[in-house]
Amino acid sequence: MINNKRFLITLDLFLTIIFPAFLISFSFTFSQSVRVGMFSILLLALLSGIIIPNYLISWLVIILTTFGIAFLLIGYVIMPNSAKLCLILAFPVEASLVSVITNYVIHWKHEVTNFKDAKRLINHYDLHLKLQTEYNAIKFLNHEMNLIRKNPDYHLSSKITLISWANHQQFEQFNHDQHADNLLQIAKILKNTRLASEFIYYLGNATFAIISPNINEEVAKKVDNTTFTKLQILPAPLPQHLKFASERISNDNIKNYRNAKAIFKHLKRELETDLITEYLIKDGTHE
Repeated sequence: MINNKRFLITLDLFLTIIFPAFLISFSFTFSQSVRVGMFSILLLALLSGIIIPNYLISWLVIILTTFGIAFLLIGYVIMPNSAKLCLILAFPVEASLVSVITNYVIHWKHEVTNFKDAKRLINHYDLHLKLQTEYNAIKFLNHEMNLIRKNPDYHLSSKITLISWANHQQFEQFNHDQHADNLLQIAKILKNTRLASEFIYYLGNATFAIISPNINEEVAKKVDNTTFTKLQILPAPLPQHLKFASERISNDNIKNYRNAKAIFKHLKRELETDLITEYLIKDGTHE
């Protein structure tokens, strides 16, 4: 269907160029008045097809064609019939062809805009988990870091926590639907257990981020314990595969991180280190 549409549009574009070229070249076999009239009509058709909406073009074609037939065929005009026919057909045919191209271009621009909007939405928002993505997390955390730097007297801080499902790829290969449902359950628990002043994001690769601005450590620990307890209810062996890493950014250590990406990179490295350490412990136990 798409190929047929492309073919029709290409054909229309071809005819839009060839048709007026043929009429102009053919008009040179007649008098100068016919040539000037032909050029004027084609120019009017081109402008009408570009500027005037499609539904008005139809009425304009009917009205002008009716007047043209009445004037050239019924009226007393000394001119070859072939010239009259060309003058009558010039406007309706060319205006219709140009109108089709114009509508296609407008529709194409809308599709491109919609595609960009959809792509932007997908990049910034996970539709399955209904959570904002890493792009928004980085943007927000950079803003928080700037506030901490600019206002040292306020003693601001932000705690960043990552929760990652280790080895989720292996599980996804054999249980794709359950994998998606598990991620949904994790997201649901985070939404239900975190404070309203906290911000939850999905970073991809089965990793969630929680940014907790200006929440003291005592409250943060209580909330973390509640979240951890709820996550243990998830079907086994998922709870055992959940890894946690956190960092509190304040005046004391903000110089260690250039931006939000550096913080996330540090926390992800911690998750990987914990996973490697766990494997080494298991290997040592087996030996």
